[in-house]
Amino acid sequence: MVGASPLISSHFLDEPTIEATNRMGFDVGTLGNHEFDEGGAEALRLVNRAGYPYTAANTVTREGGELILPPYEIVERDGIKVGFIGVTTIDTPSFLLSEFARQYRWLDLSDSVNRWVPELRSQGVEAIVVLAHAGAFHRGPDAAEGEILDETHQMDDAVDAVVAGHTHSRLNLSVDGKLVVQAFSYGVAFDRVRFTVDRRSGDVVDAAGRVLPTLHDGIEPDPDVAALVETYAERVAPLSDRVVGHLPQYLDKPALDQLAADAQRAFAGADIAIMNPGNTRCPDLEAGPVTYAEAFEVHAYEHPIWRLRMRGADLTAVMAAQPKLLVSGPRELDPDTVYAVAANGIVAERPAFAGAVEWELVGTDLEALVAWLGRQ
Repeated sequence: MVGASPLISSHFLDEPTIEATNRMGFDVGTLGNHEFDEGGAEALRLVNRAGYPYTAANTVTREGGELILPPYEIVERDGIKVGFIGVTTIDTPSFLLSEFARQYRWLDLSDSVNRWVPELRSQGVEAIVVLAHAGAFHRGPDAAEGEILDETHQMDDAVDAVVAGHTHSRLNLSVDGKLVVQAFSYGVAFDRVRFTVDRRSGDVVDAAGRVLPTLHDGIEPDPDVAALVETYAERVAPLSDRVVGHLPQYLDKPALDQLAADAQRAFAGADIAIMNPGNTRCPDLEAGPVTYAEAFEVHAYEHPIWRLRMRGADLTAVMAAQPKLLVSGPRELDPDTVYAVAANGIVAERPAFAGAVEWELVGTDLEALVAWLGRQ
């Protein structure tokens, strides 16, 4: 629900999103990796503002191994109980700054689900859904591969459906008799799952899913939610509408990624900048004036930028081991020369940078981009 959010939400500590979802009448939710972008305390603060329960069956404290939230929720409709178990991808730490990645552990998904299935069934719940912020990638009409499919194979046969997330790829398929659905991201589509239930036993005898596009034309906005959005839009407008620079030409995602890396190298006064591809969230930027809101969409994480010094040999090893890293500056490095390097917190805190020296925090990736745009 939150994390790398649009400025209209993140500027107000993502409370607008929680307020909006409270008005939408959700029954249950689970945590994604982005809920932890600002740390566990902030994640739980927002969860406590939600008017609906959150579940987290595989997120535990690092020291004692205690669950941070209830593992499941039972929702009853028309005399039928449906159990929802929530889990989050075990890759979560790789998306977080190290200070936040260290706070919790994320246990095996299927093991965590299977632990709570017997307890649900002991309470008369036979219809069981897994809410999984873990996904897979669509590879064809009836083919897909990825974490959630591997884990679904290992889940108890009592699980009837898995509502997936994280990878933003359309999924609607059966895995060992369990329905798996996923509906992209940013609300451009939604899942609809229909169960046929035997009222005598409570068993699901059929499960069917559809991934449906979200439509806007000809649809009247909910007045309560629309008023909430308008209130925050007006409050953030003086900041969001401010023009911070101009682009001479359209930039697609690869060009935008390269620009971001170039901006960080210039901002840090470094010889070379290294950035992870997932650090930018915006798909492209049009030519012409760029507003602060558009710049923020590129760097919604506002990750810190470090200026450090590394030997050419060590930098070459880092780039060889992680070929997907984006680089601004020379690729051919002298092994014995010490270079000034700009790297965001996600990259710089990886073990490969442990030998770096003279660490200096110079600002954020957003500040670097705004400074670069301001010179155009």
